[in-house]
Amino acid sequence: MAFSMAKYGMELRLNLSLTEDEEAEVVIPNSDWNCKEDSRVFVHDLPLSQHTRAMAKYIGNIIGIFLDIELPENGLVWSSALKLRVSLDVSKPLKRALRLFSAQGIEKLVTLTYDRLPNFCYLCGCLGHIAKFCPKCYEDDFIDPGESLPYGP
Repeated sequence: MAFSMAKYGMELRLNLSLTEDEEAEVVIPNSDWNCKEDSRVFVHDLPLSQHTRAMAKYIGNIIGIFLDIELPENGLVWSSALKLRVSLDVSKPLKRALRLFSAQGIEKLVTLTYDRLPNFCYLCGCLGHIAKFCPKCYEDDFIDPGESLPYGP
């Protein structure tokens, strides 16, 4: 029996060669080993008073798993976007916007942009493949959106 394993970008390829009288059972105990991607996220349209570590952690944990925030040493952010690092689940579509509510119940829509994403699918919004290889293309009820991709550029 020959066995080899190699990681190619976002996927792991497993090669197993068996003779006729051999059997194999492949068990991967923790299947989320390749389902995370660390990314920098920009939160736009958030009031400057809300550019805090607590707000970044709150938003980061909605998007994925909060890792860190880019704050100057004095802790004050004067840029138009709050910048944070998040670990994203690549099997789920990325969020494009969030509705946040203040303590007074005022709704604020903030938009999200992502920095340096590998193989992003503009058809389904997931990481790990591009639109022409999207699994949605092979579904029975798939309707081709043409040039106007839902998550598209």
